Amino acid sequence: MRVIPVMDVLKGEVVQAIRGERQKYQPVKTVLSASSKPLDVALAFQEIYGFDELYLADLDAIQGLGSNIETIKQISSRTDLKLIVDAGTNNPKDAKLILEAGAQKVIVATETLESVKQLEECIKALGRQKIVGSLDYKEGKILTKAADLIKLNPVQAAEIFERADVSEIIFLELSKVGTLQGVERETLKELIESVNIPILTGGGIESIQEVIDLQKIGVAGVLIATALHKGKIRPEDLQKIT
Repeated sequence: MRVIPVMDVLKGEVVQAIRGERQKYQPVKTVLSASSKPLDVALAFQEIYGFDELYLADLDAIQGLGSNIETIKQISSRTDLKLIVDAGTNNPKDAKLILEAGAQKVIVATETLESVKQLEECIKALGRQKIVGSLDYKEGKILTKAADLIKLNPVQAAEIFERADVSEIIFLELSKVGTLQGVERETLKELIESVNIPILTGGGIESIQEVIDLQKIGVAGVLIATALHKGKIRPEDLQKIT
């Protein structure tokens, strides 16, 4: 199972994400680093935990308020981490820029999609292995502006993503992010039973036992931030995962 640390970047700082309430985010306080600078935190993830992947959310880009592309370039050039980047991308041109900055994969998320066609265009232009689909879910609904997704449940949306030929799907319950309350397992089980591509998840993971339990139900990977920053999942705990 893949364990992937998460870095939310806002105005050049790693911030503590809580419940998707971005206006309240503050620079992260972490046991891993004295600094909230993205490169320092990325190096800590690599050197302390031995991670080889990093999920980076450019919150400025997602909100249409700017870009942290220089941060992506810096982490790519100064670490060995394979970057999976969500920068609010919904078209091939922007996705290509993220890849050229050093990302290995680009996330195309329901939150920023205006239609499924945009996702299909990204895959056609860049190849399925470069595109990860993200189902952003909040308060019982898919978070999206896309008319062909907005009324769907997660399984229906995942089936559309599978037909579009994404390489993998992230199921992210935004209302649980940063809460350490655990992920939405029943929905995950339905997703895993309904599609034949890897399902990753994040939002509220609080312990290594939860990670092990998620692996048992077929989750291919987990996205974790708060449990790492608070020291609830330690480097030695990762040895319990196969």
